[in-house]
Amino acid sequence: MKAFKYIITFFVATITLIACSDNNDNIVALDLSATNVSGTYKISSLNADVTNTTVTQGATVIISTAKITSDTFEVDFVLNKNGKFTVKGQYRKINTVTAANGDVTVIPKIINIDNSGSYTINTINRTISFNAINDNLLKGIFDVNFFNEDTLTVTQDSEAIDGSISTATTTKIIFVRK
Repeated sequence: MKAFKYIITFFVATITLIACSDNNDNIVALDLSATNVSGTYKISSLNADVTNTTVTQGATVIISTAKITSDTFEVDFVLNKNGKFTVKGQYRKINTVTAANGDVTVIPKIINIDNSGSYTINTINRTISFNAINDNLLKGIFDVNFFNEDTLTVTQDSEAIDGSISTATTTKIIFVRK
């Protein structure tokens, strides 16, 4: 019986310590709405994976792959409550292209962006659809992977066909509220 009391006491003390521990995770997940997403963000991360394929003799063949990384962000991204957005600034984009024969080409480029348009939120599918004035950075439907009071993470899977070449792209952007 004495051992049972010690086990119960240990169990209660452990639960108390866990329940009263200092929790620094004060970031709260928010409902996805225009009111909650509205604000000014900076880009923390922008990456993409691209695969170019073609069909030859009945088989799909990879022509090239590319890993796109970005850094040195000086971009302001503003989402307004009224469903309008602006994105303006510049960042560096580095395309690392690997051809089917294994040759690798690295192409750094400074991207200047000045775009605006409208956005709509689909709370059921957890997506944001951007209708942009031009084609740079934000256009189309993005899945909302993570959203709280500080961070908005979106991804987009897209496919384009140009003649016999099919291009599949997966893009991930992490926005951090200013």
